Amino acid sequence: MVKNNDTNVIGFSRGLLSTWTFLPDYNLLFDAGDGVSAALGQKSGSIAHIVLTHAHFDHVGGLAALLHLRSRVAPNNPVNLYLPGEHSRINTLLGMLGKQAINDLNIIKVEPDKEYPIGGKRILRPFNVRHSPISKGYLIQEPRAKLLPEYQKLSGKEIAALRKNDIKVMRDFHHTLVAYTGDTAPMNKDEIHKLKNADLLITEATFLTTVERLAEGATTHNDLENVTAMVAEINPKRTIINHVSPRYFDNRVQSKIEGLGFECILGEKHHPTPEEPSESIEIS
Repeated sequence: MVKNNDTNVIGFSRGLLSTWTFLPDYNLLFDAGDGVSAALGQKSGSIAHIVLTHAHFDHVGGLAALLHLRSRVAPNNPVNLYLPGEHSRINTLLGMLGKQAINDLNIIKVEPDKEYPIGGKRILRPFNVRHSPISKGYLIQEPRAKLLPEYQKLSGKEIAALRKNDIKVMRDFHHTLVAYTGDTAPMNKDEIHKLKNADLLITEATFLTTVERLAEGATTHNDLENVTAMVAEINPKRTIINHVSPRYFDNRVQSKIEGLGFECILGEKHHPTPEEPSESIEIS
């Protein structure tokens, strides 16, 4: 696996075909498209949280196989499955599972803006997105504190004196480590505000240009031009684009996306590391 100072990401994504994104640092998988179990193999046993954005088949087509594999490589190791709502398709997939996989499964139907603990002090926070009738994006957050604005120019000695007198000098807040939008229409200002200053933004750009998106009448997906403007407002430290339409060749996608300083998860080429061969895409 590629190691760096940021969140490690293993993923595969092409719109209509399959989308899944594994964050091993959090033992968390966003979506479970076709091929995820074959790609992750033994790594599937480390997944503690499977987080679904919606029930379109390219996002859930590999769910049953993944849960079955996981029950074999890590039996009696519970996994949380976060659902954005009631979906007959997901119920059908879960009905295919054996007893061990069902026993290991804890189903959580999420509500927007509610906090779900995922280990340590970190939480998962769902938010609504405009895609299918029941779709969610998610934030991974952790609690932090920062000096109140009126005290930011004081010395450490002055701040210590204020604290000694029981004067509150810090403000508690939730810092966003990862923002994952899933499939979404172009986001409005209120939606963008929820993602501000994320360390890592993972978002879709099904189309490369707004003209191409509008020509298709695609009102529930985004395009790279809109995403570029959105990223300027969010100001993330790092941006990864997924769910690019398979109509585009890899070289066109990579030149456009990497030219903007973003990374991308594609579904046509696989990039195993020399240390650990894999059929998944490793994003450095």
